[in-house]
Amino acid sequence: MTVQRDPELREAERRWLNGDSALPVVTILVSRGANAEAAAVARLALTRPDCLDAAELEAALARIAASPPGWAQALASFAESPSPEAWCELMRFVPPEYAYQRMRDTIRRLRKLGVSARILHSRASFT
Repeated sequence: MTVQRDPELREAERRWLNGDSALPVVTILVSRGANAEAAAVARLALTRPDCLDAAELEAALARIAASPPGWAQALASFAESPSPEAWCELMRFVPPEYAYQRMRDTIRRLRKLGVSARILHSRASFT
């Protein structure tokens, strides 16, 4: 998708790059249907230790990935016992149109919960 970089978006990006929150950039991109771009900005912003509006950016990622109610608890349960069967159950009903964003968000969250990259690679490759 081509995102029109009008003054509103450019100003929000400028502020973010100068230390302000990325949330306005993410909000503008989502409102324009640029969900992949919005998710990329949110993920990048969340890598900063002093990320402003981290909770709101996490919520935006969950909305973009269409995470169902109880998803955080399902991820915590998986992190405790990351078996291939648990992975299949976790990803079983992901709608195809949300598969990419859900996979990106799931892997990022599971890494934060301490699941090793090696395990995640083997499970995600299994899908």
